[in-house]
Amino acid sequence: MYDLSNEEVKESLRKVKPLGFKGVIYATTAPNSLTMKLNELIEEWLKKDAYFRQLRRMKKGPCLNIEGSG
Repeated sequence: MYDLSNEEVKESLRKVKPLGFKGVIYATTAPNSLTMKLNELIEEWLKKDAYFRQLRRMKKGPCLNIEGSG
């Protein structure tokens, strides 16, 4: 999404997410992303998507798996 206010982004997501598209990465532009090559931008989106998916999984998990040393 390009050149939208935070409220416009939120409103767009409220309308689009219920449509149930699978495997979609929702993203907004930043000054540096406008100058990136497409393959670099896609790689960046995929990394951020994986990071946020991991955070959501950690929030849903029953507990943290912390192994002691020694």
